[in-house]
Amino acid sequence: MNYAPIVLFTYNRLWHTKQTVEDLQKNLFAQESELFIFSDGPKTEKDEPKVKEVREYLKTIKGFKNVEIIERDRNWGLANNIIDGVTRIVNEYGKIIVLEDDMVTSPYFLKFMNEALNFYENNEKGMHISGYMFPIEPDGLPDVFFLKPTTCWGWATWKRAWEKFEKNPAKQINLLTKEQIFDFNLNNSYDYWSQLVQNLQGKINTWAIFWYLSVYLNGGLSLHPRESLTKNIGTDGTGVHTTQKDTFYDVKLSEKDHWNFPSKVEESLIARARLEKFYNNAFKKNQFISSSDNLHSFISVPSPITKKSSILLHTFDVGRIIKIYLQDYSIDVRYLFNNINKIYLYLCPDTGLMFFFPTNLEGDAKYYESLSKIPWYYMDWKWEHQIAFDLIPPNSEVLEIGCGKGSFLKKLIEKNCRVAGLEKSSISSQDAHAKKLNIYVLEIEDFAERFPKKFDYVCAFQTLEHIANVKSFINSCLKLLKPKGKLIFSVPNQESFISLDLFNIFDMPPHHLTRWTPSVFERISSFFPMSLSQIIFEPLQEYHIDWFNNLVKKAFRNQKLIEALQFAAKTFPNKIRGHTMIGIFQKTGN
Repeated sequence: MNYAPIVLFTYNRLWHTKQTVEDLQKNLFAQESELFIFSDGPKTEKDEPKVKEVREYLKTIKGFKNVEIIERDRNWGLANNIIDGVTRIVNEYGKIIVLEDDMVTSPYFLKFMNEALNFYENNEKGMHISGYMFPIEPDGLPDVFFLKPTTCWGWATWKRAWEKFEKNPAKQINLLTKEQIFDFNLNNSYDYWSQLVQNLQGKINTWAIFWYLSVYLNGGLSLHPRESLTKNIGTDGTGVHTTQKDTFYDVKLSEKDHWNFPSKVEESLIARARLEKFYNNAFKKNQFISSSDNLHSFISVPSPITKKSSILLHTFDVGRIIKIYLQDYSIDVRYLFNNINKIYLYLCPDTGLMFFFPTNLEGDAKYYESLSKIPWYYMDWKWEHQIAFDLIPPNSEVLEIGCGKGSFLKKLIEKNCRVAGLEKSSISSQDAHAKKLNIYVLEIEDFAERFPKKFDYVCAFQTLEHIANVKSFINSCLKLLKPKGKLIFSVPNQESFISLDLFNIFDMPPHHLTRWTPSVFERISSFFPMSLSQIIFEPLQEYHIDWFNNLVKKAFRNQKLIEALQFAAKTFPNKIRGHTMIGIFQKTGN
């Protein structure tokens, strides 16, 4: 038998790595197999001793035909390390067996993998071999069977299949129809699709979901054993993508040493139904998108920036929003929803911008005047004001959009800046007028027509997320700027702790109409005559610590993790990303 090379990916977990290697050494055919180990570099100085400790152990490994260690000179990250390592080895050998540093294996894992690789070598439909099988009901199932989903907990493939691997979320997310998304999610029993969306948003950086998608798009299937030959010991909270202990996937390792491989490659409908049942039972409490919501006409909803089709992320119940406003703030927002029962959060594939639909649900003057009575809502001076104040040189001409009571503009006058403001709230604009500031109650598009190329700086603090027509707003801001003038936008950062609260009524209509991440700032420049100069992140503010602690407590089950995060918030708040980020853009056109 021509044995496939084994590729092991390691990082900084010595105990887990030892368990993985020791079980692999006990495998039949281990001594006939070559082992390649890709050791990723440390992310931080704190990780260096642990990575070094693992690498010292790797040099002692014996029991294989040959052991080659590839030490990365920097941190590649799990996804990039695996994609590069698999590509390199499978291209050379034509086939490959892959493990990560937290997989223990049956003594017959390598036997199963090599036999399956040889049996299906020339069957184009067979693209993936899984060593792991979910804890589904086994009675009545054959030794092995095919399913559409792949798994990454001990697997194998061929060069002919891996050549079809692609990781391009902006492109791939538009390739599936509504019906295919439903099928890809196993009849919506598990939300695989959201992993693609989160990769597109820049919230996560993974590889396995793109392998499953590549197999799916090419009509391929994945071979699975009825009894699992691998077990993940990294779901104890120590892994890159598993920060909480998880028992859903616990299995008993199989002692089986022979299998009957079917010559016909087709999906097992019985196994699929049992997998769907497993997912429904394990994750039913976490499902927030119903199958009917998942089939909402996302292709008919255009992005506010590119006008291309967008992808549905979440569905929210308007009745719940109305109830919270009434109970917690005594504000009646029913009239703003016009008898709408649900609102939808969509994603622009090209920019990553999240936006709500319907788009015409912004709060009016009455709504914002009600919010002004909440003690914490309007703050005269915030973190972003100080950052912008320090950045803007003396004698500049500055416009602030949504200037409120004019505190920032008043401060700029101390630097001999010539200032103006736009403000919709009549109460706030009156306060600003009282400070003898030039405040205009105009739409930005009208103001830009009157004062083109007038300002060195245009600032909008916590304003952009309230705008439905983002494209028109940004174009008007640019029109107001002199050549090489600068935009300063501050928005809530969806990659900060605020993302732990999916149902924050102030982060959805009628308050916020869009949601922003750092990658959106990075990507929107290509759609406007401007370039991104800098992104600045707010550290956790003292007045947000209680909010942070409450969200952490609700979001995580691991008590030690909760206590560690709360301790960090109290002791090292400057090390934690806070609510806001600032994007500074320079105008590139005339």
